[in-house]
Amino acid sequence: LRGWLCCNTLNISFHLDVNQNPSNLITSERDTAELVCEHNIPSYTMIFWYKQTLSRDLTLLGYTWNKNSIPEDNFNKKIKLDGDGTKNGSLKIHQLEASDSAMYYCAASFHSVMSSHATIQKALKAAVLHN
Repeated sequence: LRGWLCCNTLNISFHLDVNQNPSNLITSERDTAELVCEHNIPSYTMIFWYKQTLSRDLTLLGYTWNKNSIPEDNFNKKIKLDGDGTKNGSLKIHQLEASDSAMYYCAASFHSVMSSHATIQKALKAAVLHN
């Protein structure tokens, strides 16, 4: 039996919506997992993706700003980001392995050089298990 990835979305309710799908995901090691983040906030142009490990470390994987997807340098071979930060984005994690077990967060934000970022985020708990 090959390993599998299982995910659950934590629902955080705001008047403005950020949704992350799927709410549950089961897949095998060495497969590719895809997470999708959507928001309906007209002024927001960015979607950030984070990974939080069991040790509570929170790591930025990358972001999509408008239609430009920018993975962090140390993840550019492991992940692929796609989408339009003004409404949706996807995170693909390739060649899943046990070290990909984590809580994954998507956050919607606006970009301005004149003000700080405001974000609304969702979380996805992911675990890669193997026998």
